[in-house]
Amino acid sequence: MLAVRGICGNVLVSDAQVEPTHSHLSAPHSAGHLSRSRHDDWSQDSVAIMRKPLLAIWVLALALPAGAHDTWVLPVRWNVPVREQLVVDLTSAMDFPTPETAARPDRLVDKSIRLNGVVSSLQVSPPRTGAKALQLSARPTAAGLATVWIATRPRTLDLKPDEVEHYLREIGAVDTVGEQWRRSPDKAWRETYVKVAKTFVRVGNAQKDGSWSEAVGVSLELVPATDPTALSSGHDLAFVVLWNGKPLAGLAVGAVAGAGATPALAKTDAQGRVTFRLDRPGPWLFRATLIRPVAGRHGEWESVFTTVTVHVEP
Repeated sequence: MLAVRGICGNVLVSDAQVEPTHSHLSAPHSAGHLSRSRHDDWSQDSVAIMRKPLLAIWVLALALPAGAHDTWVLPVRWNVPVREQLVVDLTSAMDFPTPETAARPDRLVDKSIRLNGVVSSLQVSPPRTGAKALQLSARPTAAGLATVWIATRPRTLDLKPDEVEHYLREIGAVDTVGEQWRRSPDKAWRETYVKVAKTFVRVGNAQKDGSWSEAVGVSLELVPATDPTALSSGHDLAFVVLWNGKPLAGLAVGAVAGAGATPALAKTDAQGRVTFRLDRPGPWLFRATLIRPVAGRHGEWESVFTTVTVHVEP
């Protein structure tokens, strides 16, 4: 599987959680906004590994598959009766939809659910030893279409030139960010990133609820053009990509239809719109990454990673 998220190799992640240099890296929502979906984000052990000699890092890199991790929220049930518990799994993994690494609760700056225009905070289940996903939940008391999302705190990492080349190819940014980076004489790359993940759950009889078309207010967001809880195989699904609330043209968006499927990659048009054909049933993951140079800081970049999951009926 061709991954479109980061690098699962010898990535150096700083121990400190660096604050963003610009406001668009924070979570701009009153309730609480890929996302770089990196394995390192959640694991306490990964930080300890970075304190070991560089040789140990290279050994770890050789032992891991050549690929990357996505981060997503995936509902345990896509349709939930009113007053029953709505549960989603938050995880990072290489092979969607199989979970691999549970999120750490302290990495979340936002964990919200919107139902009938009301935004509230999701409950975090106590982390379980050996769990591959962190469970977040709510108990809706009315019918509607629930939008669920999370956002992480900023984090910083350094990449070497060959890693940057691989990374930019995976996210479809070779001809955009890549051109800027190659003009740098020393090819320095220090990146501060945040991650966003979103999904939708139908609660009770929500036939007339069109809230799925309303942005939740995160900085980089995939907004579906059709009801994401009423999808069927053989049809198209379009998104409008918003950056700070405005359509973003020319951004690469990826799509993965379950384990073993070949990812698709397409760029948004002048109106920020991108369309994919849903050619098989089951869970789907859509993802995008926006990288920008930090003004006045050579070799420093900031990014937002965003994902959306949906379920497609036969």
